Parts: sequence; C-alpha cells; structure tokens
Amino acid sequence: MTVPGWLRSDKAAMPTVLLELDAVTSYGLVSAAPLATYLVSLAAAGWWADRRGPVPGVHRAEASRAGIDDIGGGVNLAARISVAAAGFEVLASVVTLESSRRRDLPADRRSVKLKGFSEPIDVASIGWR
Repeated sequence: MTVPGWLRSDKAAMPTVLLELDAVTSYGLVSAAPLATYLVSLAAAGWWADRRGPVPGVHRAEASRAGIDDIGGGVNLAARISVAAAGFEVLASVVTLESSRRRDLPADRRSVKLKGFSEPIDVASIGWR
C-alpha cells in the first residue's frame, strides 16, 4: 500500500494505528460519523426548542453552593415558576421585577399556586421576542 505523505509521521500515534489496522481508506468515514450524529441531533434539538420555546423561571434570591449545584429556597422557587410557564412564555416573580431598575414592568400579572409553597406566588409574563 502506498502511504500518503500526511500519514508519514513518527511523532503521532494515529498514523501508526491507521497503518497497523489497515484503516487509511476508512478513516474519513469513521471520523465523520460523530460529526454527522452531532449535526442531526443539533437540528432535532433546534426544531424541538423552536416548537416549545424557552420556559425559564426568573426569581432573585440568595442561594448556596453544593458542589456544582445551586441550592436554596429561591432556586426551588425559580424552578417552580418555570414549570408554571406555558410554551414560549418566560415568567418572573413580581418581587424580582419590582426590585429591578426597569420601570416598564409587564402588566399581565397573575398569582400561581406552586408545589411546595403554601401561598400563591405573584408572577408576570416577560416578552422575550
């Protein structure tokens, strides 16, 4: 077999592995497979996200760090607010909005009953588009 110039190297492991396994002709296919899989999954995730839209919950509170996780009642409340959001809706607690510097606060406010909280929480929908 004729060895291509790019494959002649004594400083890298991959050329040696390719030659030993007689895999020079299939190397392009093997290295393209993960990329193709990634592109297909990225397209599918984009399609799904476009149909569902973002649903983050926004709440300002103190949190603690436990390893790589943020923990605390405020983190839990933000998660519960995100569950209450409909598709293509971003909800924020009214407490958070009122503590911000913005004065053009959303008018469409409502109270939602959230799991783990005894009192309803006032939230507002924030336009994101």
